[in-house]
Amino acid sequence: MPQMQNPPSGWLRNRRLTRRPMLAYALISGGPAAISPFAAVWLHGHGIALPMLGICLAAPLMVRPMIAGPLAGWVARFGSPWAPMAILCALVALVALWGLQGVPLPACLAIWTLASLAAGACIPILDATILSSARGACDASLLPRAKSVGALAFLSASLAIGFCSARIGLTAIMLWAAASGGMAALYCACSTLGRGEGAKAPLDLPSAIDAEAKPTGRGALTLALLAASLIEASHGLHAVAMIGWRARGLGPEINSALWATGTLCDVIFLGLAGRLCHRLGASRLLMLGAAAAMLRWAGFAMAPALPWLFVLQGLHALSFTATCLASVQIAQALAHRRGKLGYQILTWATSTGLAGGLAVITSGPLYARFEVQGYWLMSALAALGLAVAWLFHRGFSRGARLPRRLGVQSVWRRYGKRQLSPISI
Repeated sequence: MPQMQNPPSGWLRNRRLTRRPMLAYALISGGPAAISPFAAVWLHGHGIALPMLGICLAAPLMVRPMIAGPLAGWVARFGSPWAPMAILCALVALVALWGLQGVPLPACLAIWTLASLAAGACIPILDATILSSARGACDASLLPRAKSVGALAFLSASLAIGFCSARIGLTAIMLWAAASGGMAALYCACSTLGRGEGAKAPLDLPSAIDAEAKPTGRGALTLALLAASLIEASHGLHAVAMIGWRARGLGPEINSALWATGTLCDVIFLGLAGRLCHRLGASRLLMLGAAAAMLRWAGFAMAPALPWLFVLQGLHALSFTATCLASVQIAQALAHRRGKLGYQILTWATSTGLAGGLAVITSGPLYARFEVQGYWLMSALAALGLAVAWLFHRGFSRGARLPRRLGVQSVWRRYGKRQLSPISI
């Protein structure tokens, strides 16, 4: 009788290494990160006028590029991701407790900025942790699987926050951030003291992150990040969408359901993203996200009825999630081995940070003057992002002619296609 072959030891090792980051994704995405859809309502409820609301929402996004380099170096000093994430989650909890007290308007801005930065910085750390444990093409679905767990937790948390805010008011938002931030900090602290391979979870960085190095493929990565930044910037006006929905008479439960619809579609998409990314490649996935963003914002500009709002919110899985996933995979494929975490933080700081912040700054005045008609400008930004993404894809599809033009020739010479096989560009 033939004996059953054992699974590869690397596969078992990767399962152990990613189990803890997946649970951390759930705790952070369903915890402090879940208050982001309610930020505009919370700030507006504390007396911040609509024209100033965009600046307040964009503040943490604009700060991201400033802290990207120091953050990468700070995380690398620990050698393990759990200790810095425990500190960041504890900071969210402390800031949220501060927000539960009666604070003036400048303090509200500081509270939101610190909470958003601390919670958001955990995401690229988790991405780098999971991607560093993926050693082959069979592990290409590890990151989408972890993000699907986080999206499902975000879905449940957004419904819970909306339900609680309808009963006890805006205090529920900071209560949720304080309690969930404390739980996530406790879990990360326990993981730091844990035993086994999962507790180590190295970031594939022997000493420090090469934040000042010039990675191979920086020209191609710049073009890809430019496309992703334009697509993410088109989501700027959507930051104040909940205020418009409330003006139409939609209650907190309906608003939470609309956000939850997009997150539910994220879960479904990420469940299929492993095979989809392998077949399409990251560049085609980037173009798909741009096309979905064009269609989504054009639909919002037409002020559709409530059923169509749910349909358009479902496109969030492609316009936002697919774009983020594609940019993360492109950065992973083109960066140095020792610069992978630094480039994940760079992607987080630019595509969803600087470009998104500039768009969100104009969201308040733009929505105050044009209301839903301002979504036409967002659709135009997505169209520009589609053009840049097509240039990036066209260069890679032409084989050896792209590396000479975009500066990634040394990638193919030094590493070859075999090194980039886990992630298809």
